[in-house]
Amino acid sequence: MVLLEDTAEEEARLYEFAILYPSSLSQKEEQEFLHNITALFEEAGGKPVERDVWGARGLAYPIRGHREGKFLILHYTIDPARVRDIDQQLRIMKGVLRHLVLTVRSAGPIVKFSSRYDLWLKEEATKEQTQKTEKEEHVRRQFTERARRQAQRPQKKAEHTEVKEEQITEQIQKIIADKDIDV
Repeated sequence: MVLLEDTAEEEARLYEFAILYPSSLSQKEEQEFLHNITALFEEAGGKPVERDVWGARGLAYPIRGHREGKFLILHYTIDPARVRDIDQQLRIMKGVLRHLVLTVRSAGPIVKFSSRYDLWLKEEATKEQTQKTEKEEHVRRQFTERARRQAQRPQKKAEHTEVKEEQITEQIQKIIADKDIDV
């Protein structure tokens, strides 16, 4: 009998199960739903490897009247003969809008997309902040350049005014010094 268990473990493969369920479930209903999913896999003899909850996402089109759903990604090592039973149970299980079963062929690490999504959101926020800062710096430079140009303009006018005052003073001196004028 030990021999049969070893061959069963050797035949077990890694599968990825993507399950979409309504986001409108209450917290209690959601916990019950997730418990039922876990129980289904335990009954089939599956061994959990990874669980990735994506949370609420908008749907491309309404499914059974829902425009938003929550995604649950499960990785289980399970006997391939039992996968068909799980697939049929997921088809009729209350609360499952859609599901997908994939065989994971690579032995590489399982990537949690929810954490990668959070990282992407942070990077996007950083990019937006950087762009905002660069735009503010550009506006500051423009403002500084305008102020510098305006500061130079009055200096030119002052020099020009000083020249005129000197000319006016010379002309007044000539008039005063002119002997032909009767005062």
